[in-house]
Amino acid sequence: MDVRVKRRARRRSHSGPPRIKWWHLKGVKQRIFQHKILEGGIRQSHGSANDMWERMTHEIKKVAKETLGVSRGFGPRGKESWWWNDSVQSKVRIKRECFKDWSRGENVETWDKYKIDRKKAKKAVSEAKTQAFEGLY
Repeated sequence: MDVRVKRRARRRSHSGPPRIKWWHLKGVKQRIFQHKILEGGIRQSHGSANDMWERMTHEIKKVAKETLGVSRGFGPRGKESWWWNDSVQSKVRIKRECFKDWSRGENVETWDKYKIDRKKAKKAVSEAKTQAFEGLY
């Protein structure tokens, strides 16, 4: 007798507690956040340094949650693409189309075109990341 036991796929649990969406701190939301912080009561200068620090961090987090929002605590890991731009997107799209053409026909010409466009896409990604991270370092 042959017996097969099928394993159930487990659902991924939450990867952590909800986080403040600091990556939304751009443009209009940045100005709103700044206005609310300056308007709030952070400037109180009585008590010890630790007490003042605690009040300040609590106020900043409260305003950030109101302005920027909070995540549900899970999401894609390792897929940060805030550096992605239109140039990268167009080159990757061309590369994908070339790969589809090659997989349909599988001849030398389409493979060579795919390799060239793959190199262009990698270069565009590298340049975009370098440009994005330039301001951080």
